[in-house]
Amino acid sequence: MGSGGRTPRSTLPGHVTCSAVVVDRHCGVLPIRHNATGKPLAPDGHVEAGDRTLLEAALRDVHEEAGIPPGAPGSLHDGEVSGFVR
Repeated sequence: MGSGGRTPRSTLPGHVTCSAVVVDRHCGVLPIRHNATGKPLAPDGHVEAGDRTLLEAALRDVHEEAGIPPGAPGSLHDGEVSGFVR
């Protein structure tokens, strides 16, 4: 997915990035201080060559930026939510 199309950084100014909003059981949202702007934002990043889906890219970015692995209790993985009441 990350090797062609609209996902690589080389397609600037228009390319795809992925973000994820991390919400805890008390409805708190996890902000990450963005390196470039210094603003608190949702974890996000560029799609990389090894990412098979946009969801996989978003989960990877949450892991890289917040330390929450894709299989953590209550995490979104493969389109299903575990550990949360809908």
